[in-house]
Parts: sequence; structure tokens; C-alpha cells
Amino acid sequence: MTNIVTSLPISPRASKQLGYFLTPFAVQFLSELCQADAVYPVTLLGSKEGIDQDAYWRSLSKLGIETQFRWRDSDELHIDLVRSLINEAIEMGSITSERQEILRCPCGKLEILSTPDNVRNIRQTRGIEEDRGPLTCLRCERQGEISDKQALLLRFPGSGRIPAIYPKFLVSEYVQMLDNSTGIPFLLSRTSGTAPRIDTAVGRFGIDVDFFWSTYLVAMHRNGRSVLTLVCGHKQIRQVAMSMLVSRLFGVQQPNQIVLLPWIKMWDHTADEFPPIVSRFLLMYGLDLGRKVIQPQSSLVYWIEHSLHIGTHRVDDIFTSMTIDTFFANFHGNMLNEVLAACRKRRINSLSETHKIVLSFALRASEL
Repeated sequence: MTNIVTSLPISPRASKQLGYFLTPFAVQFLSELCQADAVYPVTLLGSKEGIDQDAYWRSLSKLGIETQFRWRDSDELHIDLVRSLINEAIEMGSITSERQEILRCPCGKLEILSTPDNVRNIRQTRGIEEDRGPLTCLRCERQGEISDKQALLLRFPGSGRIPAIYPKFLVSEYVQMLDNSTGIPFLLSRTSGTAPRIDTAVGRFGIDVDFFWSTYLVAMHRNGRSVLTLVCGHKQIRQVAMSMLVSRLFGVQQPNQIVLLPWIKMWDHTADEFPPIVSRFLLMYGLDLGRKVIQPQSSLVYWIEHSLHIGTHRVDDIFTSMTIDTFFANFHGNMLNEVLAACRKRRINSLSETHKIVLSFALRASEL
């Protein structure tokens, strides 16, 4: 098995704010830190607006993120694997074909099992307190209608071992997500035109596109890659939990660590507006896991450029391996300000190993 650091599949879009690239940046950093391969997956299935793969890969390249190992949920090999996994789960009894009442809107964005719990959960998610009146779709703004259909239902087993979660204050939320999904029927089939049609042992069904990306870790395992660390934004915690349950269903070992990144608000600036070295240093602030939202001050751009003197402080040879546990035990956002101060004072040699690792990694882009 080849050890990898990776994320859940990302929708590759163009002209996104710099913070959009925090996850692949963190994948690159942590993979080099623990000397593992990095894999950069994208999701293309379903109805998505603004998809531009070429622009996405170009943006990563400009940031100094090399992406030799790419993965797409739309590849024929993965679609074939999903077909095989569905039939395996049918044989295990984890996927069943049943007549069910389905609540669906005309455009297909809203399509759920019409159970009191499901409807209540959607109302709570939208902040609707009253349990009266039909649900409407947020996209087409039309009411959902109930119909009786043959459907594929997926039921997850128990969650099993819990990986190390960073930051630790999200552990209880993650465990709650697992508990909420265990044993509850999940509507796997879809009638939307964007749902890929799959021939299964119990008939032909459109399959929820979420199932394609949620089987990503299974695909990695069956291709000889073991996920050491999974990196995602903290807002994806539900998707992470679902992916872990799917992995457990098919006997795939859980990652050693799950790193849930904060939301880094970079004003309205895109990755193309700064020199690569400035962008990389700004993204380093997103590795401070002590908060859910990080918003660097706009004046920080000047201080980074002024302090680093692009290309002057070359310390690439300092970047060494370190366990992820050790890094997050030592790293904090203010450490980056300390690095900038040391650069201004020409005192780089006085920095700690963690400080130097942060600086040398940011400087990878100084010759781009």
C-alpha cells in the first residue's frame, strides 16, 4: 500500500477566492510533512455551475501545488467500481430495493424519503420552525410532491474506530454525525436527469451523485493507496462522516487523522491577485485550527511582501519531516507573525524548527 494525504473530491471552479484553495494547499503541506504522496480529487458529476477544470489546475500550479496524482468521480473506471460496490452491498443486505414514498420537487434538487424525521430535519436546517405547509425547493422554488416509487435504500453499519480529529473541539460534532446516520435508511436512488444510471442486480436506477464521491476512499484502497490523513473544510463534516461510513461498509481502514480546516475569509481577492509566495503565506494562516473562521487583515499582504523580500530568504533545505501530531501541537497562527518579524530583523536562524518549516514551505513559490 502507498500512503497518501488527500481530501474529499472538490468541485473545480474558476475565479474563486484565495481561501477556496486552502484544502489542496493543506494536502500538499501535510503530505510533504509526513513524507506521503498527495492525491487531488475532483467531482464533476451532477448539475454544477462554473466548473472549469483547466482553470482550477492552472490556479493550483501557479500556487506551487503540483498535482501529478489527480482523480475524477466521472471516470469510467470509477463508475464501474460504483456499480460493483452497489452489487456487493446488495449481496450483503446493506442496499435493498423497496417501494417508498418519495418527496420530490419538479427540478429534482429536493428528493428525499417522505418520513417525518427527514421533513423535520430539512425544516430545521432552513430555520423553519412551523411544521405546516409543503416543502418548497430552494432552486426551482416549487413545492415538493409525494409519489410512491421503487427505490434503492442504503443502511450504514456502526461507525467503528474514530480517527484522530483535528481540531479536537469538533470530535463530538463528528461523532454525532456518525450516530445520526447509523442504521437510518439513506435514499441512494435518484430520478433526476443528472443522476448517472447504473444497472444493478435488482434493476436499473439513477444513483445519487453523492455516492460517487463518497466512495472515493474505497477507490483509493482498491487501487493500492492507504489514506493516512484526510483533509477537508470543517463545513464538510457531514460529508466526511458519510465517506467514513461508506468506507467502513466496504471494509476500508479509516485514516489515521482527519484534519478539518477553518473557513479562511480572504476578502474578495482571488489567487491571481497576489504573487504566489504571498498567497502561500496567507494560506498558512488557514492551518491554525483553533478557530472555525479566520479573516486575516488586508494590511497583512503588505507586511508579507515587505518582510519576505521575495526570493531573498531561501530556506528550502530546512523543510524536514515531522509528524502531523507534533506539527499541530506546536503550530499557532501567531507563529506566522513571528516568522515575518524574524525576516524583517534578519534573524531566521533563531527560529524554531516549526517556524522554519512554515517559512521554507511558503517560499517554495518564490521562483514561480
